[in-house]
Amino acid sequence: MKHIIPILVILLLLSSGFVGVSYSIADIEQSSMSTFYEGSLSGYVNNTSMNPIEGALVRVYFHGTYEENYTDTSGYYHVTNIPICNCTKNCTASKLGYKTEWVLLSIDENTTHDFILTPLGNILYVGCLGPHCYNTIQDAIDNASDGDTVFVYDDSSPYYENVVVNKSIYLIGENKNTTIIDGNSNGDVVNVSAGLVTIRGFTIQNSGDYSNNYLDIYDAGLEIKSDNNIICGNIIANNNLFGVLLDGSSYNEYISENIITNNYASGIILANSSNNNRIFRNSITNNKYGCRIVLSSNNNNISKNIIKDNHVDGVVLVDVAENSIYNNIISNNGNCGLEIEFYNYNNTISGNIITDNNDEGIDLHYLCNNNLILQNTIKNNRVGIDITNSYDNLIYYNNFIKNGENAHDKGSNIWDDAEYGNYWSDYKERYPKAKRIWLKGIWDTSYEIPEGDNKDMCPLIKQWPDSLSKTMPKNQQSQNWWFLQFLQNHPRMFPIMRQLLGL
Repeated sequence: MKHIIPILVILLLLSSGFVGVSYSIADIEQSSMSTFYEGSLSGYVNNTSMNPIEGALVRVYFHGTYEENYTDTSGYYHVTNIPICNCTKNCTASKLGYKTEWVLLSIDENTTHDFILTPLGNILYVGCLGPHCYNTIQDAIDNASDGDTVFVYDDSSPYYENVVVNKSIYLIGENKNTTIIDGNSNGDVVNVSAGLVTIRGFTIQNSGDYSNNYLDIYDAGLEIKSDNNIICGNIIANNNLFGVLLDGSSYNEYISENIITNNYASGIILANSSNNNRIFRNSITNNKYGCRIVLSSNNNNISKNIIKDNHVDGVVLVDVAENSIYNNIISNNGNCGLEIEFYNYNNTISGNIITDNNDEGIDLHYLCNNNLILQNTIKNNRVGIDITNSYDNLIYYNNFIKNGENAHDKGSNIWDDAEYGNYWSDYKERYPKAKRIWLKGIWDTSYEIPEGDNKDMCPLIKQWPDSLSKTMPKNQQSQNWWFLQFLQNHPRMFPIMRQLLGL
């Protein structure tokens, strides 16, 4: 009789939904996403005379991405699917011929905000017919003032020029596929020395190939030596050295939605203390290197890019700190997916899909210390992660799946947080006698990392985040706490519960 009562209690708990034993990621997402992404922003966009502006673009930026909506004939917009969180979001309203306005807003379910756009000084046209149209882009820039817009038609494309942008202007092409600036294999195609420049809607191609390390001179499709610029919606391709070069250039908030491909050296390189830049939603393919961050370029955000099919490495970090590389697809690169080498520290590598690279998925070597590597899926590389002479890196919540060898560690690093470690696809093969630690989601035998003395003390049974883990909603965590307390008070129920729940 004394055994029947606990069984009845457990069955009652199970039938009432009080006990949560395991949860799929779909369950977790359904619980959290239904309330998380329900914010909206609406309102009107008018000019300074309070007349509505049709076709203005309103964007709300968050977590390296954004949602957007265009205004209708009444100037009304409505942006939805915005996450609600304890933070402010950068919201912008823009239209050709007007100064872009931005504001930081805390957004909830029905937030409203009206924008007023100020007309820009002048619009200068290039490549069209008429007495007030310029024949070259440089002529228009030379005659522009700060705040003006230079609009370039594709009728006279390609433009064989080396463009110098030395004023804070909006340089806009009619169509990125057909409005072409060609450097004719000489120098930078576009060189930006003024700040507060916007460049959108061009193909930028065929730079020179000159480089001089002593004089710090390098040719690029687009070279930027100023701050606070916007580079979006361009094709930067077939340049003979770099595609995009940021040289001591910082606080460029929106380098996004560009196609950066077939450049001889790096697709994009951040050098010489280029700090606090945001590079997101670009396609970076078929370059020698995809994206390189070097020489004390810190606090940059590289997210939601597709970085694939580059001939050597996808992403390279050299002598930098506190950069965030997250939610990228890094695949099919000729050598490493992500190369972290020589004096890198406090960088965060998270949420990336790193697959099918010919050598290492991630390679850390020579004093790359105190970096955080978590929640990545590292799959089908020759080696998942290879660490040499690097220390105190935190590596957990990752999925290592079907790499030739999942990991090497010739340093001293931390592979779990004392509760959860990583998922290893070869775990059962290496430890056939290991047992599950029930309700913990981990195995009872540590996973030994080859080529050193490091261990994952809490190897995951299932791929992260499908394991019973910290991603579980709080209400379900509390349910499991009561269930665990019950089992601790009735230890004989463990085998019975295993049978009941099919564990």
